[in-house]
Amino acid sequence: MFLKEISAGSVVRPIKPGTYFFYNRSERQALTVQLDGSVTLTVPPSSYLRIVLPPVLLARIDGDNTVTHLLTDFEMQVVGEPLLDRTASIAHANPSAGGDAAVITAPGAGLALQVKWLMVWNRGAADVTVYWHYGADATRSFPALLAAKTGYIANLIGCNFKDATGNRALNLNLSAAVQVDSMVLYKVVAV
Repeated sequence: MFLKEISAGSVVRPIKPGTYFFYNRSERQALTVQLDGSVTLTVPPSSYLRIVLPPVLLARIDGDNTVTHLLTDFEMQVVGEPLLDRTASIAHANPSAGGDAAVITAPGAGLALQVKWLMVWNRGAADVTVYWHYGADATRSFPALLAAKTGYIANLIGCNFKDATGNRALNLNLSAAVQVDSMVLYKVVAV
């Protein structure tokens, strides 16, 4: 696997089979990637381009012994979910009372929370049931019965655990008064 952050006018020359990721860090500007001087591709803002080259590459050897790969048979995907997200924030809370605990406060009118990754760990000596939810919504997300000294991590990159209503806090609910640690990687986005 090959990962490269691109800038305006990048020229890349994949030379062997494999998966290549080209990441556009810009949040406003689409960038182009030129492959071997023959194919030009556009990578939208805050996105990455995934290219999978097959095990057998077509190539041309010119009179001056220059090898040129003919990129006529490859798989390409432009993905709107960034591979590397440098604009995400981290929040943590260590509730110990039963009921809801706000891990992230409401972001404000017209804005919503989008969770990329979350972790919860039962530090107590008793079992506790936990779940996540936005605001007063009764939808229970990622519910789990955690035995003492256990927890879980949920990698949500590529998923869309986003508050569709907007301007609501992200809460962690505990079924009992037990010390729990939590951490969330998130972004504030438009509703």
